[in-house]
Amino acid sequence: YDTKTYSLIRSYQNPSACLSYPHAVKVTQNHIIISNKHNAVANQPASINVYSIHSKSSKPVFIMSTPMPHLGEAHSMAIHNNKLLATYCGQNSSAVVTYEFDDDTGKIIQPLSILEDWFIHNGEPKGISFNEDKTKVFISVTKVERPPQKVLLKKIKNFLTGLKAYLSGTRRNFSGIAVFDIDQQGALSE
Repeated sequence: YDTKTYSLIRSYQNPSACLSYPHAVKVTQNHIIISNKHNAVANQPASINVYSIHSKSSKPVFIMSTPMPHLGEAHSMAIHNNKLLATYCGQNSSAVVTYEFDDDTGKIIQPLSILEDWFIHNGEPKGISFNEDKTKVFISVTKVERPPQKVLLKKIKNFLTGLKAYLSGTRRNFSGIAVFDIDQQGALSE
């Protein structure tokens, strides 16, 4: 959309756009980058489609399948210089991956860094953003705690009489923001 007139400029539609479950969107000087979940049920790696802003075609100029098959959903993206950062969550795995990105060609060249271990214990990464001087990355994190099995079984037995309590008491969500240092190569601090 044109943000001044709110008029539609272009629509990326299938089949030429090769979209499945578009999730994250990032706009650069020359490209629109969209992550795809592909299938909300299957354990299939996400892909990232890159479209040229200057092209009249809605076909992607580049499609990259996430190189780590256990990462199922590219949730959010941030970009600075030639570093594209993507948060991955869902499918029982979480990570932040830094890719090398060429905004002249639209190619995502290679993964430069991956941070997984911190998220295993602290929650799923969701949104991502750089600070003003691009030396730190802010990542919103959500952690879901499930009740112990005995509590869950007891709640299931009382399902008919306590449906509302069951539904509201099955999960506790915690949210926060984690701040990581980032080096010139795109690696996040542990």
